[in-house]
Amino acid sequence: MRIYYKIINMKNKFTDTLENDFKEKAKKKRIVSKALFWTLIPLTIAASVGGAIYFVIKNSRPLKKINLTKELFDQWSNIEFEKKLNNSKSAADIIKDFEKAKLENENKTNEFKKHNPKPSKKDLEDFEENLVDLNVFIASVVSKKGTFKQDKYLIFKFLNIEKVIKNDGKVDENAIKITYEVFPNLETAEINENKKVYATKKSKFYFKTSKIVEIVSSTENWETSAKFLEVFDKHMKEIKDIIRYREDPVNDKDGEKWFKSEKFQQQVFEWFKKLVEEAETQPQLFKKEIYDIKPYTEQSNTKTYVQWNPTKGLNELTIDYYYQHKTNATARSDGKRKIFTILDI
Repeated sequence: MRIYYKIINMKNKFTDTLENDFKEKAKKKRIVSKALFWTLIPLTIAASVGGAIYFVIKNSRPLKKINLTKELFDQWSNIEFEKKLNNSKSAADIIKDFEKAKLENENKTNEFKKHNPKPSKKDLEDFEENLVDLNVFIASVVSKKGTFKQDKYLIFKFLNIEKVIKNDGKVDENAIKITYEVFPNLETAEINENKKVYATKKSKFYFKTSKIVEIVSSTENWETSAKFLEVFDKHMKEIKDIIRYREDPVNDKDGEKWFKSEKFQQQVFEWFKKLVEEAETQPQLFKKEIYDIKPYTEQSNTKTYVQWNPTKGLNELTIDYYYQHKTNATARSDGKRKIFTILDI
C-alpha cells in the first residue's frame, strides 16, 4: 500500500510538475501576448486615430477671416453692373414678371399667417422653400461685375425691380431700376461692430442703393402693344384690298396666280414695313435708325417671302423677314416669321 501510495504520489507530483510547467509557460505566453497586444494595438489605434484626427483638423480648420474695415467695405460695396443688357424680354415684360412673382409671395405669406398664427421653425423653413426667390430672379436678369474679393467677403442681395421714370415724366421703356443691399459675409470677414445691427440700416457695414440698367430687347412688340393693334386696324382695309385684287380677274378668280406673283409679295411687304415703322415694333437690338427690314428668302427655293393661305377659312398671311444693318453687310438678324389672320375676306 505504501509503495502504491508512493508511486501514485510520485505520479501526482510529476503530473503536477508538468501541469505547473505548462501553466507557467502558458502564463508567460499570455503575459507576452498581452504585452504584444497592448503594445501593438495602441500603435495601430494611434495610427488610425491620428490619421482621423489629422483629417478632421485639416477639414474643419476654420477659414482665415480678414478684418473688414469700414474703408474696405465702402470701397468693395460699390459694385458695377453691365449698363446695357441684351435680353429676350423687354423691360416692361421683366418688370411685369417680377411684380407677378412678388405678388404671389405676398399672397402666400398672408395665407400662411392666417392659418399658422404660431408656426414652428420647421413650418417656417418649409414655407420659405415654396416662395419665389426674388434675389435669384433679379440675379438672372442683370449681370453683376463682382471681383473675387467682393464675392468672397461681401453678400449682395437684390431687392427690387422698378420702372424708370424719365425727366419728362414718361416711363423709359428700355430700362429698369435695380435696388440691392450689401453687407459683410461673416463666414469670411470679421467686423468690429455689435452683431445685433448686422445687415440692418443701423450698421455702418450696410449699403443699399439703386442703379439703372438699359435693356436691349430682341423681342418685337406685336399683339401686346396697344399701339400696334391701333395701327393694324388702321391699315386693315389696305391689306384686304391687296388680297382681293386680281391682275387677271377672268382667268384668276381664286387669286392663285396673283398670290404667287412678285408684285403681290412686294405690296404686302411694303404694307408690313409700314406697320412695323408706325407701331414701332422693331426691337431695340435692331433699331430702325441702324437696321432695315428686308424680305427673307434664304430657306425658300421659290424665293417666296409672302404667302396667303385661305384654306378652310384659315386666312393666314405669312411674312418672312430679317433685319439688315444699313452700312455693315455682315451685321444682320436671323430670319423671322410673322403670321397675321385677316378676317372677312
